[in-house]
Order: sequence, then C-alpha cells, then structure tokens
Amino acid sequence: MQTAEIIGRAVKVPIIPTPELRPWNLGVFAGQLIHQLIPFLHLLNEQPDAVAPSGESWNQFYARFSKRLLTLMKLAHASKENIAAVAHVRNFLTAPAIVLGGDKSKVPVKGGPKTGSVYVIEKKGRNWQIKTDKLEPVTLPEL
Repeated sequence: MQTAEIIGRAVKVPIIPTPELRPWNLGVFAGQLIHQLIPFLHLLNEQPDAVAPSGESWNQFYARFSKRLLTLMKLAHASKENIAAVAHVRNFLTAPAIVLGGDKSKVPVKGGPKTGSVYVIEKKGRNWQIKTDKLEPVTLPEL
C-alpha cells in the first residue's frame, strides 16, 4: 500500500486497494527469511491444497491472485489508459504462469526480480506478453 500510495500521488491517480494482490499468505511463516522457508515452500508446492498454518494453500493464493490479475488485464485491454498494480515478489514469480499459460506447479519458490522492479504486461495481437522494466521478455521457467 505504501508503494501504491507514493505512485498514486506522483502521477495524481486514485489507488484502489485490493487484497487479491497480496502475496501468498504463509501465516506463521510470514516475515521469515526465504532461505529458511525453502523446504516448507517446496512442500506446499508439492501439496498445493495443504494450508500454511494460519495462512492459505498454494491453490488458494493462485486462484485469488490469478483472478485479479486476469481481471486487470481485461480492464487494461478495454481501456485507453494504463493500469498499474503494485504487488510482491511472490506475485511476480507467479505472473508468467498466469499470463503466458504456464504450469502453476512449476512456479519457482525463490528468486524473482529485485525490489522496485516493474513488469509490463501488454497484449500484442492476440497474445499477452510480459517484459521487465528493462523491456526484456519474461519467459516461463524451464524445470
């Protein structure tokens, strides 16, 4: 929200908070260092309906985020204006599977763009594409 508010003030547009853009709710594990959580994240990816203690399952997160991202893509395509969405690294890691039609079980549990990175999602012809803020294409991970 803080980042969205700064951007909204800078470009003089309203922000619309939406919980669907929140990162994967890992419950009691939220805020811990990612390298400490890797085995747990792999387990949750292998058992996508298993719920993180006091959190949500991978499938719950994916359904929540993908529904909102696809809605934003439709709105952007129908609009003459740009739409900006602020999200977390987990959302960035997940976006290519949603936008490019990849396998959600192949979304990496670590890595991703650096803080402050930007993805540009746009429709070219009949297909959607993702580029980074450096305008390099984003591809699905090969696992």
